[in-house]
Amino acid sequence: MGHRGEIFTRKIFVKDGEKTYFFNIKENRYGNKFLNLVESSKREGGPFKRNSIMVYREDLPSFMEGFSEACEHLNKKEKTQLSLSKGEESGRRTFHFSVKWNKFGWGSIFISEERSDYTSELHNEMILIDERDMEDFLKGYEPAMAKLRQEKQSEPPQTPPKAPEKKPGKKVKISLPAAPGNKKEKEVPKKNKIKVVAKK
Repeated sequence: MGHRGEIFTRKIFVKDGEKTYFFNIKENRYGNKFLNLVESSKREGGPFKRNSIMVYREDLPSFMEGFSEACEHLNKKEKTQLSLSKGEESGRRTFHFSVKWNKFGWGSIFISEERSDYTSELHNEMILIDERDMEDFLKGYEPAMAKLRQEKQSEPPQTPPKAPEKKPGKKVKISLPAAPGNKKEKEVPKKNKIKVVAKK
């Protein structure tokens, strides 16, 4: 799609509305599309706490691979912790996936994003997915990822425009408009050629 802004959005409520996941695919002013994944949780006696991570298309394969590995580990129920990192090849952001278990035996996936901005300052954001909420989470995650992959395939590859070739020896004639108010152009007097003949 050629327009800027929001391309796809989905909202998933879990824990009876105590937590909400937002799956938003957006396009920035440079035409880059990305998934903005937001976790919004209720605080006791306070405003909602929002955590947000961004997955650009260049990091899509590594992010999906990391999430898939974390889900597989969670489903094994081995009660062992997992920690892995993905996305270092882009050089701008790294995703860390962890699987941890609480004292009641429930597992959770922690996804954190470490990114640097134009000042090279590092920022860390993290979202948490409880295994009891995984089925609902996937209702937003799977269509969002499918949409982002579709956007990636449908967009033609962009190549930088070639610089115009310079042809040597070609002169360019530039004519400037006359100054305002002067209808007549000034005539340049012609110089008479003087022929010098040497006397013998």
